[in-house]
Amino acid sequence: MKREYDFRIAGLRSLDSQDIENAKRVKRVRSKLLGIAGGFTEINPGVCTDLIPGAGLGYVVTLPSREKARELDLALRKLSKDLGLEAPKPQLAAAGPRHNYSFILVPEKANPVPAGGFRRPLFRQLRWAKIEAALGRIAARRVEFVYGEWLPSRSARTAVQDDSRMYVVRGASPAIKKDLIRFIRAEIFDKGIECDQVCIYLSCGGIPVFVTER
Repeated sequence: MKREYDFRIAGLRSLDSQDIENAKRVKRVRSKLLGIAGGFTEINPGVCTDLIPGAGLGYVVTLPSREKARELDLALRKLSKDLGLEAPKPQLAAAGPRHNYSFILVPEKANPVPAGGFRRPLFRQLRWAKIEAALGRIAARRVEFVYGEWLPSRSARTAVQDDSRMYVVRGASPAIKKDLIRFIRAEIFDKGIECDQVCIYLSCGGIPVFVTER
């Protein structure tokens, strides 16, 4: 079973073109995470620190085994030493503060048309407002904006890059998971009218779920 791991890297700030050295460090970390985990979600310093404690940029990755988690741990230790940063300790999300929380990631933009081309906003503002009003009854906090990259296949060399809206919900029980899957299918998917996503990422207590329209 795939599980999520999370950590923060103290000393890493949000990507800022004015800070060239910080930008180089962030890009090296992103590249390493892509190579090992095939993707990541990056959370800004000061955001969701109750769920991912610590200072610096936060990361969530999905890994298939404890062996892969050990590989990530060793790689981050070496990379942190090279960058002159304190090495983070990836934690199993299901055993940490996020064990009783869920979150949904919804990309800000639709898939590029043609491939590599223009990307329209995934939803009009009225639709975003409707989604957030419907989710507002159970959301644990305001919507957060996060960055992510992932490789669409094991053989892919170019990562998909997305800014996403992250909706955090208190609870991760089987009933809440079922309700959130139902919510995604009813409120986010729309038979391709606006939403062109193959799946939407849902995390329940540190366990990833890739929700499809049906």
